Amino acid sequence: MNRSFKKEPVEIRIPELEKKFKQAAKQPVKITQKQQKEEEKKTGGRKLLFAVLIFIAVIAGLIFFKKESGKQHQVENQVAGREIAKEDVVSREDETKQTVRAEQPPDEFFIKKVIFSPPQPLITDSIKADVSGDYQGTGHVTYEYTWHINGKPVKGIKDNTLPPGEFKKKDRISVIVIPFIDGAEKDPYKSMFIVIHSSPPSLELKEISQKLNQAIELQLISSDPDGDKVTFSLETPFLEGMTIEKETGKIIWNQKDKKKGTYKFKASATDGDGIKTSKNFEFKIGTK
Repeated sequence: MNRSFKKEPVEIRIPELEKKFKQAAKQPVKITQKQQKEEEKKTGGRKLLFAVLIFIAVIAGLIFFKKESGKQHQVENQVAGREIAKEDVVSREDETKQTVRAEQPPDEFFIKKVIFSPPQPLITDSIKADVSGDYQGTGHVTYEYTWHINGKPVKGIKDNTLPPGEFKKKDRISVIVIPFIDGAEKDPYKSMFIVIHSSPPSLELKEISQKLNQAIELQLISSDPDGDKVTFSLETPFLEGMTIEKETGKIIWNQKDKKKGTYKFKASATDGDGIKTSKNFEFKIGTK
């Protein structure tokens, strides 16, 4: 007769060990204050280290970017320099071409410039135009001049001198010069303009009265070639007690105890443009 046996699990229990394990599971792990501070220090140190690493990475990136940017600018500057050099070469080539084009055969003639004298003319001056030309031929060269005042041609004057009386202060003077070689007309030349400057006023002394122990009256007289109004003044050195009327030029010297002799002073006349004429004058008292 067969019998089957069912094996039952055998449970072995050790009461003392179970008690200790249960107590250990129930009790929470206690962290002391000292351990907590140490842990916080470790955490803070890790954060600081992380921040330092980020800062170093940023600085390194900026340095790298700056170097790359500098290299790029250097390359751009080199390229720009090469372009400027090319333009300069082209410009010099153009200048050379222009110079070559400007050269004339030996038998041709052209005017280089016209020089005026005086360079700053007054209303009382004659203005002369001196022509500078380039000609290596053997033909006879003559010129015809057409003067212009403020852009308008002057009639009746065909030579190189413009006489006074044709212009006034602040007029602009220019000239067109036409060269002829053996009677054949060549290319005309138009000059730059010059301006007529303000002329200085004249200044003279006219005595009115000179009596010993009395006020002495003197009179300055002036005229301006441009027709401007003139004002008068005393200049250093002048006599103590001497006065002047600016509009009329009348001088009064009211000095007591005047002695016989020669006296000197300085005065001036100024026109509306500030052009001044100064002179030293002298007068005598009680002498012949």
